[in-house]
Amino acid sequence: MTFNIKDLNKSPWLLNKICPYFTMFPIQYPVQILNNIKDAIVFDPFCGRGTALFAARMFGFKAYGIDSNPIAVAVSKAKLTDTTVNDIMRALDRALDFDCISEIPNSEFWQKAYNAEVLAQICKIRSYLINYDGLGEHALRGIILGALHGSKTKKLENASYLGNQMPRTYAPKPAYALRYWNRHGLLPDYVDIRNIVKKRALRYYNSNMAVVQNQVIYGDSRKADCLQQLSKVSVIITSPPYYGMQTYYTDQWIRNWFLGALIILQMYLIINFVIVLLKTSHLN
Repeated sequence: MTFNIKDLNKSPWLLNKICPYFTMFPIQYPVQILNNIKDAIVFDPFCGRGTALFAARMFGFKAYGIDSNPIAVAVSKAKLTDTTVNDIMRALDRALDFDCISEIPNSEFWQKAYNAEVLAQICKIRSYLINYDGLGEHALRGIILGALHGSKTKKLENASYLGNQMPRTYAPKPAYALRYWNRHGLLPDYVDIRNIVKKRALRYYNSNMAVVQNQVIYGDSRKADCLQQLSKVSVIITSPPYYGMQTYYTDQWIRNWFLGALIILQMYLIINFVIVLLKTSHLN
């Protein structure tokens, strides 16, 4: 099986774009390599958002990856899951019906970032996905991660993102976002989560894709115990992290919060608030 590079921006390749992510290499890179291989067991020890793993799936090859970033693992699993639009919508229904007491953040940032009702629904979905997993849940998690922040739209029926005006690739720092929203008089709109999830599910999961054996491990590929969890591999396609890079947390803190990193989130917001106070006192 071979693929024309020109077709990689069409369905079903669109699933590769489910969640924007820093340091991602283009899908053409692994496809050009795999186009010249008849069969492979593909491994990416720094799999990131799963570009190489998704390419392997499209060829019908087994795909294995490791990453130390929980967002990377979640997005990679979303690209490898065998599910349908109906499965995803049923997972969303279970999440919105989930009987739980969700902790809803209430700082000024969150009040300006999301409509109150939308934030309550996001928190309910968050609680459900922290407690439950499955094929539909893998896809739903990836869809929500990709929709948490991005551009506002003039027509609410065309909304693709859940919050106020924000970058789609990274989460803004709270103090900067508040200054920007206040300066431009931007308030969060009520958007229909079901419509946004369904639109994205139809975009990414409405095509038949190969079902392949796969595994994505949350861990450090430098450690032997992670590698020992994998079966035999034949092709390694990867792009190592930037030299000296320790974490992507600062740029991905909202997505990390959605995956359950509450304590780290609180520490981040406190540190951000202290920095703002110090800058303000210095200016005064």
